[in-house]
Amino acid sequence: MKIRSINPTNINKLRNAFFDYLLEEAVKFDSIGLIEEGEQLVLLFEDKEKEKAHVFKFDAKLCIGQDPGDIAKKIIEPMLPKLKENKNI
Repeated sequence: MKIRSINPTNINKLRNAFFDYLLEEAVKFDSIGLIEEGEQLVLLFEDKEKEKAHVFKFDAKLCIGQDPGDIAKKIIEPMLPKLKENKNI
């Protein structure tokens, strides 16, 4: 189902898509959150063992008309090799 607007329900769907994508790609994390901050969405996930937090900010408007799973892949994929090889970034 494609995102038609940015609202709490769709933000939760996006958070779940990021959660699932990180699990599928075997990226270790303890918690994950997604919030709206002005015109941006901010994804935060942390690895308490490594005492690291990863933050990704992206334009909320880019989500409109997109599938949550596709959005998660587009945002995380560029950093995926580094997240997998070196969990200390």
